[in-house]
Amino acid sequence: MPESILEVIVTYLGGVCLWLLESFLLAVCYVLLHVELPIVPNDRIEEFEKLEEIEINEETMCAICLDNVTTGIPLPTCKHVFHKDCILRWIKQIPSCPYCRVAI
Repeated sequence: MPESILEVIVTYLGGVCLWLLESFLLAVCYVLLHVELPIVPNDRIEEFEKLEEIEINEETMCAICLDNVTTGIPLPTCKHVFHKDCILRWIKQIPSCPYCRVAI
């Protein structure tokens, strides 16, 4: 649980800044270097849609929406847990963990 509203704001702004930086770097790579952006295949997304949500016993914050996670799905690569709806939207745009950036 955050200690203060300042901690929540700093955490949120840090996440937004990292997302903006990552988006900018991907755009630069795509435009200047003609690098193809990674895309998660549809069958991989369907695997995530089929995953069952688990109950979380400890206080965990979703790094995407910044809300508490009581039920969610763990990523198979790094085991970080997110709301199912949040992570499904995320991986359709960015094929990496929103928390540690490991490839999905």
